[in-house]
Amino acid sequence: MTETLTRRTALKAGIWAVPVVAVAVATPLAAASEVPQTRTRIEFTNATATEGGSKQIPWNTKIQEVNGVPVTNVYVSVTLKRESVQIAKVEKFFPSLGGNGNTNIIQGVFEGLELGNGSPYVVEFFASADNADAIQASKSLTPPDWWKW
Repeated sequence: MTETLTRRTALKAGIWAVPVVAVAVATPLAAASEVPQTRTRIEFTNATATEGGSKQIPWNTKIQEVNGVPVTNVYVSVTLKRESVQIAKVEKFFPSLGGNGNTNIIQGVFEGLELGNGSPYVVEFFASADNADAIQASKSLTPPDWWKW
């Protein structure tokens, strides 16, 4: 059985097509009207590591938001490497920092290290937060001779 296109059939099809076109046109307008977020900046107020006694490397760091804009989901990691091989990693998470706010001092000690072949240890500091560019710093430490004992 062959159906013929009647004015009523064409009208029904047109009614269904109009909402689809309206939604397609309205979506780009809604996307274009979103308010852009202002990016901010975080920085290390310190990122230090030293050769400690008993074959260890004490370290500490602190992160601060510097533009007066609160940030959320602040992630901080401190990694110990030697010859590009990760030996240890510490990770911390802070839900938010107020504008110009900072973390408490984050500190720790990498212990049980060896003099080995004398190649340096590298302590890498990394931090990221929503709405801010990630930052990183590093400190290279050559094992001291007194680690031999």
